[in-house]
Amino acid sequence: MSFFLQLSVCICLIILSGGSISFVLHDPSMVGGLFLLSLWAGFAFFLDRMGFGRSPRNENKMAEGDPGISTDRIKQLENRLADIQDIVIAIDEKLSRAEKSTQTSVRSGNEVSES
Repeated sequence: MSFFLQLSVCICLIILSGGSISFVLHDPSMVGGLFLLSLWAGFAFFLDRMGFGRSPRNENKMAEGDPGISTDRIKQLENRLADIQDIVIAIDEKLSRAEKSTQTSVRSGNEVSES
């Protein structure tokens, strides 16, 4: 979004907020409340339609309109994560066995040298 459009949106937001505060403090009538509510709703609709606050990446994915790609990608990542987890568990088991064997060999070496 261009700088001037962002600046105008911010100015409109400040004016609308000031009007809301003035309405609440000075003249809380039903007709004024409905008018103010419709202004806020129109402003929110405008922001939504202009894509204010959205990243460009989300707009590209929304334009594609294929939600199956993201679920397939998530499944692939889950499978890769499961594979990595299996590898880490296997390495941990090997290290545990190696650690136990070195501890037993050190203990048996100490017992032999003492006797």
